[in-house]
Amino acid sequence: MFCCIALVLVGCMPQSRPLDWSAESAGQVRTLVRNVGGQWYMVVDGQHIAAAHWLEPFYRRRAYRPAWMAPGGVLARVDVLLEALRQVEKDGLDPQEYRLAQIIKWVGRLRSATATKVQMATADLLLTNAFLQYAAHLQRGRVRAQEIHEEWRAKSPRTNLAGLLQTGLDLGHVGEVLDGLRPPQPGYALLRQAVAAYRDIAAQGGWPRLEEDASALTKWAPAEKGKLRRRLYLVGDVEKEAAGDAELRRGLQKFQNRHGLEPTGHVDEATLAALNTPVQQRLAQIILNMERWRWLPHDPGTRYILVRLADFQLDVVEAGQVVLNMRVIVGREYWRTPIFSCALTHLVVNPYWYVPESIARAEILPLVRRAPDYLQRKGFRIVEGTGESARTIGVEEIEWAQLDQEPLPLPLRLIQAPGPENPLGKVKFALPNPFGIYLHDTPNSQLFERRERYLSHGCIRLEQSVELAEYLLRQQAGWTGNNVRGAVQEGRTVQVDLVNPIAVYLIYWTAWVDEDGAVQFREDLYGEDDILRQALGQ
Repeated sequence: MFCCIALVLVGCMPQSRPLDWSAESAGQVRTLVRNVGGQWYMVVDGQHIAAAHWLEPFYRRRAYRPAWMAPGGVLARVDVLLEALRQVEKDGLDPQEYRLAQIIKWVGRLRSATATKVQMATADLLLTNAFLQYAAHLQRGRVRAQEIHEEWRAKSPRTNLAGLLQTGLDLGHVGEVLDGLRPPQPGYALLRQAVAAYRDIAAQGGWPRLEEDASALTKWAPAEKGKLRRRLYLVGDVEKEAAGDAELRRGLQKFQNRHGLEPTGHVDEATLAALNTPVQQRLAQIILNMERWRWLPHDPGTRYILVRLADFQLDVVEAGQVVLNMRVIVGREYWRTPIFSCALTHLVVNPYWYVPESIARAEILPLVRRAPDYLQRKGFRIVEGTGESARTIGVEEIEWAQLDQEPLPLPLRLIQAPGPENPLGKVKFALPNPFGIYLHDTPNSQLFERRERYLSHGCIRLEQSVELAEYLLRQQAGWTGNNVRGAVQEGRTVQVDLVNPIAVYLIYWTAWVDEDGAVQFREDLYGEDDILRQALGQ
């Protein structure tokens, strides 16, 4: 119920008839409000413009009085908003999405000549609409996470933007109100800085394209080596453009580290491709990941777990600070870990593994066919049925030919007891979700040494599961660090329900700024950047 006002003011009222903002005219405006096909819109300069959700409530609460205009003309607060709209590119946003050029034209008209009330009302609506759209994008993102990831359950901010705008107008703090809607985390502010830096590089013409693919820098032609120096200097991987070969090699290793590549100091095929990725493509990648930041809670006091899939890291965040960090293993490309959010409700010490049928059929049963004692050696048992009627059956009772059928002809399940062979390790963390994904320990700790850790069937394997359990139970009666470790060593299966469940966000960042201020980029193995780009209409 917003664009309709504009429709009334511009599309339905004669230009020769001055707009009366009295209660009588307000009632007339309300009767002319139109909703076409479920979409509210306003018409300005003959164009239909989608209006912000809060536009109509804002004016209704003001009895349809203008917010940015007065009998004497344009109020000074307009310049504050215009300046904010000129700066939206710092947030990776497009000023024309907020009709900046159109607003500047209308405001210019009002300042250069005597304006009718209809013209003032049109400009007023454009300004209010721009504020509300920009505010909503800063606070919640241009695309709601749920539009792409149905199981994203993060609580979107419910700020009444109409009321927030009114407060900003009353106190003369329009700019401050907008500034306060950005994600408060340092990671977002650092990406804003990266956007500015990469735009500066683009303005200088970008970085040179390299033709060499030889691994030994000493054999490079001087011209190509000069290009490499320039390339690394522009992004801060070397401190001076006239770097010697040793410094150049160290700079190349820093570049490789920032792009998730093996830091060999040699230019292999993958490194050359990363070096030659255009600056505009990297800039677009940063901007996409700023959008993902807006999906996270903005409350600086919020406590949550953040799983960074493309970086293979888990952070426990309290009041904006990382209080626990660890390496993780995520799903292979063909067993992708989904992006979603939920609550971690309980954990299980020394868990049993209830083997998914797909894994049982494809990976375990073929081993049993070759070595019938495999299940016994690894601590498995085969269970037929469920509930009280469930019974353990022997390998000799299974008709192996029937197991080639899909689905399994009988309600057979493989269950592995806790122990050193159990892939869930010492602790499992339950995340109620439709994908069957959870966090868990792993006995294969050597896998955490790999640079790329797309290795699981979709669940998240943790480097420090006991430490995470200690953190979650630290304020729960009867549990201390010693108690957690004692329960693990005892070997008994224990489920512990969390008195205070904690939010968990599985997110896919392909660009971020690390603790040293270096901009990190990763390959989009899951194709999530393309999905988000399409949702944004790019």
